Amino acid sequence: MRSQLMKLYNDQLVLDPTHTDHPNEFLWFYTDRKELVGFPKTVSTEERGLLHTFLQRVTLSELSQSEEELRWYQLLLEDANNLPEHMENSDYVFIFYYLNTSTDHSGALTEALRHYGSVIWANDQEGVLVVERSTPSHAEQIALVQSTFQALAEDLSVDVHDYVTRAYTDISKAKAMFYAERERFHLFISWFQHRRSFNATDAPLIDLVKTHSHEALTQWQKSLLQNTDHELRRTIFTYLHSQMNLTKAARQLHIHRNTLQYRLDKFQEQTGPVFQHFSLTTAVYLALWLTGEAVPFVHIDEVSV
Repeated sequence: MRSQLMKLYNDQLVLDPTHTDHPNEFLWFYTDRKELVGFPKTVSTEERGLLHTFLQRVTLSELSQSEEELRWYQLLLEDANNLPEHMENSDYVFIFYYLNTSTDHSGALTEALRHYGSVIWANDQEGVLVVERSTPSHAEQIALVQSTFQALAEDLSVDVHDYVTRAYTDISKAKAMFYAERERFHLFISWFQHRRSFNATDAPLIDLVKTHSHEALTQWQKSLLQNTDHELRRTIFTYLHSQMNLTKAARQLHIHRNTLQYRLDKFQEQTGPVFQHFSLTTAVYLALWLTGEAVPFVHIDEVSV
């Protein structure tokens, strides 16, 4: 196939990154025989779409994978039945990331993330960082990774979503867990497009709702929350997340207890006496969570407890 492509593109085609002084100016692909070919980024949008249909896209970062990254790539994304050599059980966490658009700075992002683990790109916009929990500063590493994503978003005007999974140990189940967590991540993004970060505490709720259609859940949500505005929804979620403690919730919201009580009464005027029944209270909590608006207040409250 590569010889046929060379005839079509003549001297525009490059066969290896070392054959050009500007490898970043090319789109790199593998043929079905794992032969590497590079096309100039000046090719039209229609040509790009056609190339993606019969060639496998590969980034420059993937072409310079470390041995550890190669092993994880083989384990997670290739159709290998056996574990790659030298892979042993150890605690590991997946940090998925998704960019809302492809960027020429994927190499810089890869190099930044490599300080914390193995970087595996699935395509131009999506990848996973595998962090092995071998140091006491693991939590600090996760925070630094998320800071890296935030910096990228600000510097390049790119929206970056990330999802930190729970820790796993059994390396033989890594591939199954990878695809299960990746599915969760995609559901997070489709439900909460304005959210940037997700973590393992979100997983049980997304598992609960994933078997229902988005439209059905939206109608159910509206039936519970009626036409309440953002401020009132924020108030109710903070109150519920504060274990329905008036003093604690008022402190979180920086309002007087009487003001909080007024808002709670106003909410129940529209929705009914939801706080008197555990099942209704639980349903309202879930409906508020599905709005995606409550996320900042979750983290504020968790930090303060």
